Amino acid sequence: MKIIFHYDCGPWLAQRLKSLINDGMDIAVCAENDQVHFTELLPSTEVLWHVLKPVTATHIETATNLRLIQKIGVGVNTIDLDAARQHGIAVCNMPGTNSQAVAEMTLGLMLAVLRKLTLFDNRLCTKGEWRGPRPSKTNSARLTAEPLGLSVSGLFPESSHQFLRRWAQKLSIPTVVPKMTPLSQMCRNKNYCKLPTSCRCTFLKPPRLVTG
Repeated sequence: MKIIFHYDCGPWLAQRLKSLINDGMDIAVCAENDQVHFTELLPSTEVLWHVLKPVTATHIETATNLRLIQKIGVGVNTIDLDAARQHGIAVCNMPGTNSQAVAEMTLGLMLAVLRKLTLFDNRLCTKGEWRGPRPSKTNSARLTAEPLGLSVSGLFPESSHQFLRRWAQKLSIPTVVPKMTPLSQMCRNKNYCKLPTSCRCTFLKPPRLVTG
């Protein structure tokens, strides 16, 4: 079975993938920015391991032997699902595989914003000094000082929401989980939910359904 792993990978992973030839998987590693090589590989490929680079209708039409697009992750918004359906190509994803990673990144971004880490990093790199803004009510708050608003509404996995809620409890961070707004109303009003203005909010959204 001929497979394209459409992503950059280092020597260790490349060697692991190469060893799978013993299991009948002939895997070609193609960097995402190498469009020429990707186009050369597509006509004979049966399975595409897709990560981030969009899979377009043109790619699907070129891959005449393609039977499966396997998303290495959750979101399939970077795959032309209509084109895949028209050509009888199955599309699969891996729900839950990166839920903890998403939650960790969300928590990291919240801390970075709260503690002005990007400002500190910029001043350290450009001026060689570890110095932030003058203390004020808006830039000296603690993560536990105000409620954390958690809302599940559209693209991120719901399990990431569960990770964040458990961590918040362990860190003694008060949380607020509001009553959800119907999806149709969310799209119409672009207002996901109503939370107290004192909340530090994060919006987590469940993945789209994948169709074959």
